[in-house]
Amino acid sequence: MMNDRKLGKTMASDGGVESLPNDASNPSAITRSSQCRWRAILTRARSNPRNSSRISASLDLERSAHPLRRQSTHLTKHHVTKMRSAAEFAHDIKHPLNLSIDINWTRTWVGNDPDGQILGRLMELTRKWLKPRYCKIFAQIAVRENPNGCANTHILVHCPPSILRDFKRQVLNVLDEACHGLNDRAVKFKRIGNGNSTLRATLGKLDYICKGTDPEVAKALGIRPTPQGQIYGKLYSISQEIQQKARRRYAEASRQLGTP
Repeated sequence: MMNDRKLGKTMASDGGVESLPNDASNPSAITRSSQCRWRAILTRARSNPRNSSRISASLDLERSAHPLRRQSTHLTKHHVTKMRSAAEFAHDIKHPLNLSIDINWTRTWVGNDPDGQILGRLMELTRKWLKPRYCKIFAQIAVRENPNGCANTHILVHCPPSILRDFKRQVLNVLDEACHGLNDRAVKFKRIGNGNSTLRATLGKLDYICKGTDPEVAKALGIRPTPQGQIYGKLYSISQEIQQKARRRYAEASRQLGTP
């Protein structure tokens, strides 16, 4: 899906990158579109050692674009516990997280989703597409990573098997438009448990995407930690309908009805 003509305008034939814009010394004057453009260039340029100084300048641009945003490097025990509880709840209400979606932002034209806005749009449009036509509950968990500056996102979501093909097409269409193009390895779909989405299989996949947990906490939780770089904004997100407030409402309604 990658539009090579778009990248061709910004890349030199020898794999180099263009010089920085004239207003690079003034980050506030750099538009969002130019930031995205430079992230895409950065991704293609990393393999060429001659570009080290220009890569450094591009990284400075990205950092300056988020001077007030919270920066995080590790998931906490509280984060992981919340995600595990949400996954267990989704399974209990017959909406198991049965599909994983892995997004490699470096294989999209924008090159990154540093503020999580594209992910937020994807979640919103996914919710509207699935609910209420195919699902009563929108169940989804997402974790953002940035190991070695290579941004990616892992998503666990409930998708009825009968509409899996159409759902994949929907996700790809949204990302292709939002990212201005992506190649055939930018997004990977995989059914949890090879189609048998047991709670054990779901929690096993969740533990994997939580590998960016603080090492000491990870050991206590039985997770094998791996550094996942620095993230601006939220490290993870849980759809509202499987968050703690929703679980409390469900439990209260069950008590009133006298159901377990």
